[in-house]
Amino acid sequence: LATFIQFASSSSPSKSSAKVHVLVCIEALCIDSKHFVTETLAPDYRSLRDVIDLSVIPFGKAVVKEKRHLPVSEFATKSPDGEYYLSCQHGDAECDANTWEQCVIQIYPDPKDYLPVLNCAFKTIPMGYSDYLYSAAFFEKCAMQNELLKFDLIQACHDGSRIVWDLQTRADESTPLELNHVPWIEINGVRFDVGKEIFSVAVCEEFIQNGGESSECDRILYNAKSLTES
Repeated sequence: LATFIQFASSSSPSKSSAKVHVLVCIEALCIDSKHFVTETLAPDYRSLRDVIDLSVIPFGKAVVKEKRHLPVSEFATKSPDGEYYLSCQHGDAECDANTWEQCVIQIYPDPKDYLPVLNCAFKTIPMGYSDYLYSAAFFEKCAMQNELLKFDLIQACHDGSRIVWDLQTRADESTPLELNHVPWIEINGVRFDVGKEIFSVAVCEEFIQNGGESSECDRILYNAKSLTES
């Protein structure tokens, strides 16, 4: 969990080679995170599971703060001793939604299991600022789309104050210090610019350059080259 590094099984023929490590830092109520996960990451991962070593950190620009006798919302995510709390860019509801997503990743670390849940949550939960927590039913509905997932385990994680705080602090430690926006994406340690590059092309170029072979990457790169030449 400390690095949120997840390993996925192969989905198409490829030469044995180091997968491309993709780090994705998101926020659960961020509209830009929603667009990237639902329109790019989820569909591309389905076709490139044998190429991508995916790490997802639902935390983003959240900040751990010391209480110091200041009034804190009853819905805020707090440390077990009550001395610290979490401040999220889109309110207490985002801290809580991040926790749900962290718990899914903690219990089901294979991206083929957790990514559909995150994808569903982004499509289901209203984006934007809110200090009122969303019902667990949203997350249960998304988890139950996969009959192999057990929602009671996810809820037990979410409801445990000690493990929740541990997940939040580890996510904080794993988030790049230079992060200044979300989604923040790195491909083999190099920041990826969502507005200027095509994700699947960047991943496949990195994979091929490092000696990998993938029929899906061949198709993606051929199509990209054809578009630039047309």
